[in-house]
Amino acid sequence: IQDAFRKRTEPLTRPGPWAGTVTSTNGGVFATVSAVKWAKTKSVVLEMVQMLEDDATAMPRKRLEQIRGFLIYVGRTYRWMNPYLKGIHLTIDGWRLDRDEDGYRIKKQREDEASIDNAVGDHVSKDVWEGEEAARNHLNLQAEVDLKEADK
Repeated sequence: IQDAFRKRTEPLTRPGPWAGTVTSTNGGVFATVSAVKWAKTKSVVLEMVQMLEDDATAMPRKRLEQIRGFLIYVGRTYRWMNPYLKGIHLTIDGWRLDRDEDGYRIKKQREDEASIDNAVGDHVSKDVWEGEEAARNHLNLQAEVDLKEADK
């Protein structure tokens, strides 16, 4: 059994977040994230909207990957965020050769051919999306902005 002093905590009547979720049992069981995490969530959603408004023809892939990682973390608490995350996934992987105009994977007779093409480097990963790729999931971003409005 693993036993480390640094992992021991005293029992508290009001414990803090565990694995990113703050659980409350006043009048029922409720799961939330801390106020700091929720403020960061709203700020990264607004950052994506600002990227779209600044230049709708190009979005930085690396920053979107960072935002996606954080939103996945928050999405473990708020399961209703998952459909919006799907839109971000499709936008990030939309540059691949085996994708349709909406970003979904195209089924081929031999899927291993597509993975070989992508792995060999016939199509280099884009660091910035352009044109329709950048604006493809604008509705998903708008829905996430609506989250902020609903929170007011």
